[in-house]
Amino acid sequence: MDINRAVRWLRTESARWVKEGLIQEEQAQAIQALYPAPQAARPWAVIIFSGLGAVIVGLGVILLFAYNWAAMPKAAKLGMILTALIALHGSGIYLFLRHPRMKAVGESLTVAGTMFFGGGIWLIAQIYHIQEHFPTAFLIWGFGALLLAWALPSVFQGVMAAALFAVWAGTEAAEFNAATHLALPLLFGALLPLAYRERSRVLLAVLLVGGGFTVAFVTGVATNEKTIFISLLAYVVLAAGVGAVHRTSGKAPEFGKVYHVLAITTYMILVYILSFGDAAEELLEMRLPTAGATMAYWGALAAYWITPGIAALGVWVVVLALLLRLPPAEREDRVPVDLWLVPGALLAAYALTAVPGHVDEWVAAGPFNLILLAHIASLMARGVKKHAVSKVAYGAILLVFVAGARYVDLLQSLVARGLVFLLVGGALFAEGICYARGSRLDEEGE
Repeated sequence: MDINRAVRWLRTESARWVKEGLIQEEQAQAIQALYPAPQAARPWAVIIFSGLGAVIVGLGVILLFAYNWAAMPKAAKLGMILTALIALHGSGIYLFLRHPRMKAVGESLTVAGTMFFGGGIWLIAQIYHIQEHFPTAFLIWGFGALLLAWALPSVFQGVMAAALFAVWAGTEAAEFNAATHLALPLLFGALLPLAYRERSRVLLAVLLVGGGFTVAFVTGVATNEKTIFISLLAYVVLAAGVGAVHRTSGKAPEFGKVYHVLAITTYMILVYILSFGDAAEELLEMRLPTAGATMAYWGALAAYWITPGIAALGVWVVVLALLLRLPPAEREDRVPVDLWLVPGALLAAYALTAVPGHVDEWVAAGPFNLILLAHIASLMARGVKKHAVSKVAYGAILLVFVAGARYVDLLQSLVARGLVFLLVGGALFAEGICYARGSRLDEEGE
C-alpha cells in the first residue's frame, strides 16, 4: 500500500474510532502524530500536458519564423530569441509564484523557456558564427536549469539540469576524450539536496541513473577502461548502502526504495556479467602502469576507483551499526540477510583485481556464481516464508538465467545438460509446492 494512502486511511479511521467511542481524541492525535501528514500529490498530468502544449506552441512559432530566418537581420533574430525567453520565463514564474492553482502551468512554461534557452544558445552561435567547444553549451544550459530549479524551486528544472550535466559529461568523453571532474559534484552536490528538500523520488532516480553514466564516462577517460566496471560496481553498492541506511534509520523510507530498486537491479546485472568466465577474467584484470603515469592519473584512480569502494564499504558499516540498535525481530525486515552479499561481491571484485599475475577465468567467475545462487536461494526462501509471489518469481527468473548461462558456456556433455534441466525444473517445482502449501496453511489458520 502506498504510504500516503495508508496515512490517509489511518486519519479517516481514527476519526471514526473517536466518534464510536473506541478511543479518546488525545489518543487519536497521538497515533496520527506518529505518521507524517500525506503530501499533496504533484499534478503530473497538468504539468506534462501543459508542458507539451507549451513546447509545441514554441515549435510552431519557431517554424513560422524559420520560413524567413535567412532573410531576417541579426538584430531581429536576437530580439526574437530574447523576447521568447522573457515571455516564457516571465509568465511562467509569475503564475508559479502568484497563482497557486496555476502553479503547474507556470512550471511547464518555465520548462519550455529552459528548452528554448538551450535552443537559443545554438541559434546565437549560428547568428554570430561563434566557433566554440560545443559540449560547453550543455553545461551552460544545465546551469540555467539549475538556477531555476533552486529559485522556484522546481523538480522538473532539476530533472532537466541532471540530464544536461550527464549529457555534457558524455559528449566531452565521447567526442573529445576529456574527463569532466565537475559533473559528479554538480549532480550530487547541487541537485541531490534539492531532491531531498522537495522529497522528489523522480529527481532522485534521474540523479542516480545520470550519476551512473557519468561515473562510467569520467572514469574511462580519466584512468582507463579497465577501471570502469569496478567503479560502477562500487557506485551501485554505495547507492544500495544508502538505501539500507534509509530503511534501517526509518528516515525518508520512500527514498530508500528508490535507491534499493535502482542499485540492486544494476548490481544484479553487473554480478551476472561477472558470472561468465571470460567476462570476469577480462573485467577484473587490473594492470597498473609501471612507468609514464602522471599525478593526474593516480589522482583520478584514487578518486574514481579506490574512494568509491571505501565509501561503499563504510556505508555498509553504518548500516550494521544501525541494525544492531534494532530489536532482532526487525532486522531481517529492514535488511534481508542476502543483502550482505552486496558489499561481499565488491570485496571479491577488489580482491581478484589485486591478485598478481593471471587468474583463471573460472576462478574469477566462481565467487560471483556462488553469490548469485545465494541471492536466488534467499529470495525464494523469503518469498515462501512471507508468501510474496514477486520474490518467488524474481528468484525463479534469476535461477533460469544463471542455469541457462552455465548450460551454454560450461557444460558440453548432453548428460550434464540434461541433469541441469532436471535440477532446475525440480527446484522450481519444489518451490511451487512449498509456496502453495504455505499459503494453504495460512488460509486454514485464519
